[in-house]
Amino acid sequence: MSRRDFTINALAWDLQNSCLKDNFDGKGDLNRKVIRAIGNPDERFSEDALRMLRACRFAAKLEFTIDEQTLASMTRLSHLIQNISEERIRDEFIKMMGSPRPSVGIEYMRVSGLLDFILPELMKGYGVVQNRFHRYDVYYHNVYSCDAAPADNYIVRIAALFHDIAKPQTKRAKADEPENENENSFYNHDIVGERIAKHILRRLKFTNEDTKKIRHLIKNHMFYYTDDWTDGAVRRFLRKVGVENLPDLFALREADRLGNGTKAGIPKAFIDFQDRIKHILEVDAALKVSDLDINGNDIMTTLNLTPGPIIGEILSYLLELVLDNPEINTHETLMERAAEYYNKKKDYCLEQYGKPPEQLGRF
Repeated sequence: MSRRDFTINALAWDLQNSCLKDNFDGKGDLNRKVIRAIGNPDERFSEDALRMLRACRFAAKLEFTIDEQTLASMTRLSHLIQNISEERIRDEFIKMMGSPRPSVGIEYMRVSGLLDFILPELMKGYGVVQNRFHRYDVYYHNVYSCDAAPADNYIVRIAALFHDIAKPQTKRAKADEPENENENSFYNHDIVGERIAKHILRRLKFTNEDTKKIRHLIKNHMFYYTDDWTDGAVRRFLRKVGVENLPDLFALREADRLGNGTKAGIPKAFIDFQDRIKHILEVDAALKVSDLDINGNDIMTTLNLTPGPIIGEILSYLLELVLDNPEINTHETLMERAAEYYNKKKDYCLEQYGKPPEQLGRF
C-alpha cells in the first residue's frame, strides 16, 4: 500500500477480519475531496512520472483538488514526464477527456508545468486576447469548449480543445484606431490549426483513424450558413464534410459557441440548416460519384474509351451538374451530358495539341 500512488488508491479490505485497512487516511482524503500522494510525493513521482498526469486526471474525473505539497512536487518534477512514452500519455489524456470537466485537469497541467511538455501548442494561447465576441483568451476558450463537448465522445472533445489552437500564430491586430485595441482577427486559423493538430496527434501516437477524424473536424469547423445558400451549395457542403461526420461537426460547433462565454441557446440559423440538410437527404440526392446513375464502365463502353484520368474528369463534371439539378441523375441524361462534355474536350485538345484528351492525361 505504501508503494501506491495516491492515498485514495491505497485502501484495502481485510477479508479475514472484515475491516478496512486505511494506513494513509485515504478515506479522509475522499471525504475532503483531495488528491494526495502517499508519503514523499517526490519519491512517488520519481518512481513513475505518469502519476503526475494521473493526478490531473483524477482531479478532473472526481472534481477533487490536488494537495498543496503534491502539486508543488509535480511542479518541481514536471520535466520527468518527458521520460514517459507517448502511448501512456495518450491513454491518460483520452481518459481525461471522459471527465465531467476536462478543464480541471488541463488547468492543473498548466499550473504544474506539465502542459509545457505535453501540449506546448495549447499553452501558446494563454493570455492571447481575442475580440469582443469572446469572453476568454484563446487558451480558456479552447478548454471551456472542450468541457462543452459531449463527454462520451473523446474525438469531438479533442477537436474542441484544438479547434482554435492556431489562433496565436494567425493573430492579426486591428489597432489602427483606439477602439480596436483588443480587436483581433484570426484568418485561416482552421486550416493552420488542422496542420498543428496533425503534428500533435502524431507525436502522441494517436491512431490514423482518430487523427483523420479530428483533423477533419478542425478543418471544417468554421462553416458559415445563411438562408441564401442554394440547395446545390448545401449538397456541396455535405459532399465536403461527409454526411457521416455531421453529428460530430455540429457537436463541435455547439461546443465552440458555448465555450466563448457570451452565447447560450441554439441559434435559429443553426436549426434551419439542420432541417434543410434533413430535407435534402430525404430526397436521396447524389453527393458523391458513386451515387450517380452511371459509372466509369458505362462511359468507357459508350464512348469507346480506355481507363484513364479523363473518365474521372467526366464523372466529376457530371456530379457537379447533379449537385445543382438532382433530377438529371438518370442514366440516359447523364450519358448524353458525358458525351457532350467529352466531344467538346476532344475538339479542343485536337485543335490545341493534336491529340484527344485520353492521350494527354490530366491537365
